[in-house]
Amino acid sequence: MNRLLLLSVIATGLLLVVVVYLIRTRRLHERFALIWLAGATGIAVLAVWGSALNAIADWAGIAYPPNVLFVVGGGFVLWVLLHSAVVMTRVVKQNTQLAQRVAMLETEIDDLKKTSGQDGDMSATRESVARP
Repeated sequence: MNRLLLLSVIATGLLLVVVVYLIRTRRLHERFALIWLAGATGIAVLAVWGSALNAIADWAGIAYPPNVLFVVGGGFVLWVLLHSAVVMTRVVKQNTQLAQRVAMLETEIDDLKKTSGQDGDMSATRESVARP
């Protein structure tokens, strides 16, 4: 076996172990773990299955078949980055909506306090909660 292919198998095996560790310690959500597990498994399969690697290299016009692993790995990283950007965009939108709802509720609470005749300002409470 070529040293580069052996290194690829070792690297993907290490990646699989790290992903499983991150899942077990709840530092990586299962949704994202599936993406990483699929990518690492795919690269490991290509590294071990030499005829498939050669076939893909011939089809793509790549002279040195192990370079297919780098192309596939680079494509995988780009896909993960795009997926992460989509998820972050959704989270930013949800965060903005939540901040707007909180502001509306705080305004409504202030208005209710003013109409009920209670003394006290919610802004002081909000500032004390917002500070670490």
